[in-house]
Amino acid sequence: METKDKHKPKRGAPYGNRNAIGNKGGAPFGNLNAEKYGFNTNIPYRIRLQRFIELSDVATLTRSNLRVVAKQLK
Repeated sequence: METKDKHKPKRGAPYGNRNAIGNKGGAPFGNLNAEKYGFNTNIPYRIRLQRFIELSDVATLTRSNLRVVAKQLK
């Protein structure tokens, strides 16, 4: 008797699945949940980012501007 290779099912959601529409993926900027579960953060980076936020004008500071600055500080 011959043994046939078993068919491997495809991974992921089936075609036409719309469950993830509108999902931006990941946690919001500044989320510290990772620290809760034992992962470490870069402390000097956090200090520089906090100092920038304190020195900047709060009225002109937007989330997109903060992301740009955070990328530059890393």
